[in-house]
Amino acid sequence: AGLEKAKEATVLDANDPMNWETLGNAYMGEFFVNGKRVDELNKALKAYARAEAAYEKLDKRNPTLHMNRGKAAMFLEDYELALKSFKTAGDIGAASARGLVDCITQLVRRIAGMVERKGDLKAKRLKELTAGMATTSASLAKLRAKEAIGVPMVAKLVSLIDRKDDIPVMLICCDCDGEFFALSLYNAEQAKVGEAVVPLQSTLEIKSPHLRTIAVSSDGVDYTYPCIRVAHPGDVTVAGGACLSTAAARPAFSSERAAA
Repeated sequence: AGLEKAKEATVLDANDPMNWETLGNAYMGEFFVNGKRVDELNKALKAYARAEAAYEKLDKRNPTLHMNRGKAAMFLEDYELALKSFKTAGDIGAASARGLVDCITQLVRRIAGMVERKGDLKAKRLKELTAGMATTSASLAKLRAKEAIGVPMVAKLVSLIDRKDDIPVMLICCDCDGEFFALSLYNAEQAKVGEAVVPLQSTLEIKSPHLRTIAVSSDGVDYTYPCIRVAHPGDVTVAGGACLSTAAARPAFSSERAAA
């Protein structure tokens, strides 16, 4: 009902930036409260962009809008947009924005470093990890070349990133070629994922892997790493065990509603 009313408001007055901002918040609520698809966050970003354009026509800027857009982008791992949004929010009065900029930068630097250093594993240990993994499965190289459409990906779990309740849950894995990447699990609880897997032991099968490259520039330094996004933990199965659907999260969301 809230989403439909927000849509109606933008039709009645498409020039009111608050209507578009409210619609963006409604889409975020659809994802986090009702457990909808990640697409809802993309729709939220489009609504926030319309809100920003409407504010600019009125020669106004709202830090709350930029904070909420930054959060949506951060959840989607669009860190460049998130950093831009939080920096803008900070410039116009959002005191908490600076801390979020630092958190994103530290997270991306940490993950990029772990992927580049291959989890600090020695060549012999890495060879042991990948021994016996199905070479017919999707790999990062095959996904980049579009040669593994519809083929599941087999990966070895190397480590679980401690992020408490942050979204998404992140794991560092390597594929059958020994190439490292971050696995991002949406709609999952980290504690439950941690109970179901064992670093350096668990082999994961990822259904319909979606590959993206995460890239962030900060203070003149570029950080990049490959990332596999999974919309629901039920799309990941632990070899010798069950799928991770039992790790599904209880939906929750908190948005900034009052203008700063």
